[in-house]
Amino acid sequence: EVVGLCGRRSCLDRFCMSCSKRHAETLVDSSLYAMPWLKCPGCGGRVGTRVWNSWVASETLDRYLANGEALLNFRCPCCHETGSLFRRRAEDMAERPASR
Repeated sequence: EVVGLCGRRSCLDRFCMSCSKRHAETLVDSSLYAMPWLKCPGCGGRVGTRVWNSWVASETLDRYLANGEALLNFRCPCCHETGSLFRRRAEDMAERPASR
């Protein structure tokens, strides 16, 4: 199967699903405590998480989301309570429930 990654009308580049999956998995695997944008190799445009999350293994998506959660954890300087600003939006995860 061949797909257009970014969905932009101006980008006519298409990539096989296997290579697109490997591109997304490599990005996540090489990004500890970061959530870099997946970029279209053709035009450099951002490929939304909603586009690529169904291509990768659930462990890869979980790792990506865990990175985001780690980035948004905080500790109050006064009371030392911990918290997180990270929220999973239900509509984003509707197609693929989290494995937690």
